[in-house]
Amino acid sequence: MAAKQQTREIPKPVCVDRIWKGFKISLPEGFFKIGEKIYAQFKKFPDFVAQIDGASGKKDTYECMGDRSIRCALWLKELGVGRGDVVGLCSNNHMDSCIPMIASFYLGAISNPWWDSCLNEDLVMYFVKTTNPKVLFCDEDNAETIIKALKKMESSLPVVFFSEKFNMPFQDILKAPSAEEVNKFECTKIEAEDPMIILYTSGTTSYPKGALHTYQSFVSMISYHRPDTTPQIVLWFSGLCWMSGLLAVFRSIMAKATMIVYHNLSEEDACRLVEKYKVTRMSMGASTANRFSKTKEAWKYDVSSLKIVSYGGGIAIKEVIEALKSLFKNADIYVAYGSTECGAATGGKVDAPKLTSCGKVFFNTEVKVVDPETNRIMGPNEQGELCCRTLMLMTRYWNNPTATEEVIDSEGWYHTGDLGYYDEDGDFFIVERIKELIKYRLHHVPPAAIENVIQELPGIAEVAVVAKPSFEDLELPMAFVTRVPGMQVTETEIHEAVEKNLQDRMKLRGGICFLDKMPYTISKKISKRELRAMAKNMAKKA
Repeated sequence: MAAKQQTREIPKPVCVDRIWKGFKISLPEGFFKIGEKIYAQFKKFPDFVAQIDGASGKKDTYECMGDRSIRCALWLKELGVGRGDVVGLCSNNHMDSCIPMIASFYLGAISNPWWDSCLNEDLVMYFVKTTNPKVLFCDEDNAETIIKALKKMESSLPVVFFSEKFNMPFQDILKAPSAEEVNKFECTKIEAEDPMIILYTSGTTSYPKGALHTYQSFVSMISYHRPDTTPQIVLWFSGLCWMSGLLAVFRSIMAKATMIVYHNLSEEDACRLVEKYKVTRMSMGASTANRFSKTKEAWKYDVSSLKIVSYGGGIAIKEVIEALKSLFKNADIYVAYGSTECGAATGGKVDAPKLTSCGKVFFNTEVKVVDPETNRIMGPNEQGELCCRTLMLMTRYWNNPTATEEVIDSEGWYHTGDLGYYDEDGDFFIVERIKELIKYRLHHVPPAAIENVIQELPGIAEVAVVAKPSFEDLELPMAFVTRVPGMQVTETEIHEAVEKNLQDRMKLRGGICFLDKMPYTISKKISKRELRAMAKNMAKKA
């Protein structure tokens, strides 16, 4: 028995020349062939309940998912979609939303989920122009916006709608293939380095960057998670346009876990569904964790079935983590730190006395902390920029070599833009963001886009937009402004300019602060680090 237990022990990360290296595991041959593996899973367990609609209670088996995904793949193939072609997806969570994605993996195509919660016509045109998809799958909520944008572009892009209200509904394309074609279907052969998925992450302009992952890099994130013989019921908050949502879906399929699918999930909704379906695993973002700690209604429900609760995507303070541990008494709380570009770099079980740690280095991953100015590798408890090198790293930003070179150096290190440190035990801690992007809920807000609008106003001398910490929303955009001597500009004028020209997520919810003089760095640039500290102090006093 002792020998058997020893084989299950996970080797701890080691530190070599101030670089922390996670344990190495050899993934099985052909592990990256996710289309074939999903296809086989559906065939092997046809009666297994894969999905339950949290709103209606409707159930979906592997057999049904397999049939729909094969029929969708055959329709795509007839359309001319093959290896390397882009298949767009713009949809909230429902029981069909993952089907086109699975179908694209069968064909070795590139899946490209769009941001669905903040879509406008300009963003639609940007997505279409930059990725040139062969087809787009769209939900009802975003249909009108997409139709109008494509009309402006005079685009003939085929759009399949998850609704009977529009031309080419999803259910109709599933009718085209015959039963014989479905039975004879075979997945396209792919290579590990074939491009698999383009996931959006924000840049320094108002447009997002597309992080391109190969079948190897993306499936590496899934393959480590060993099958669990205990029945698992899984619930999560994010959509398929976010790495966390994607991993929740595909880890569940590969691990034979039942997914509770729900759109626009609130904290109380989650607890209600946990009680109803005896959910065993739940994942969320840091802002959701913050809101959970303030949701009194959550205590009305029986959440004792939960065994694992995980969070990531931001910093959670000690009081929030203690609240999670108190609410979910039967669950182990886990944290993960990473990004769209590199997957999860660190993580682990959250426990005293290091409640605010983001864990240790993950498998097949190296992490170091460097001085942002000199690139000198830092030692224990010295703050610097976190950099990681991993099998899970993206290949590049889609059609953006300049942005790629800015974050991935010649030695393959990805520079995260986050300030942090590690202690003597190899536990990592995030301090703040070096990157200027503001994380408002599930959105990345680029300060430069807001600054450009404000700077155009008469009377504005200088402007800098930074993140103001928010308990419920993670971060809020806040503007620091200096006026041109002798001229007046009001808060109202600034707010109106931003609201008129930019998306809702870019509103200055953190407020506006007028300064007599901006703080500067040695190189005479505005010191956003000092401004972030000022915003942080203001948030504490609020």
